[in-house]
Amino acid sequence: CDHPEQLTTPFKDTFGRGETSIAASAQEVRCAGGVLEGATMSDHGYVIINMFFDAVDAVAEDSGIVPGAQDAISDPTPGRVTKGGGGALFQDER
Repeated sequence: CDHPEQLTTPFKDTFGRGETSIAASAQEVRCAGGVLEGATMSDHGYVIINMFFDAVDAVAEDSGIVPGAQDAISDPTPGRVTKGGGGALFQDER
């Protein structure tokens, strides 16, 4: 934790909810004795911000294209939440 002051530095919330900081949004993350605590870290020591996964039904056909990937969508808004196979919710960026 080289710059603990960055935890309280305000930044614009990407969803238009004003300003926030890491300290306000992720209260479990803190610096203690020069070590970042409370953050999920990768095997190589980098902070993990989000986990990405394939939807349960995202199995490519022989063409290499996942079924439904080229279907027209009624709400082409990037970032909308879609329910995938098994009921998992994820952001669909098409």
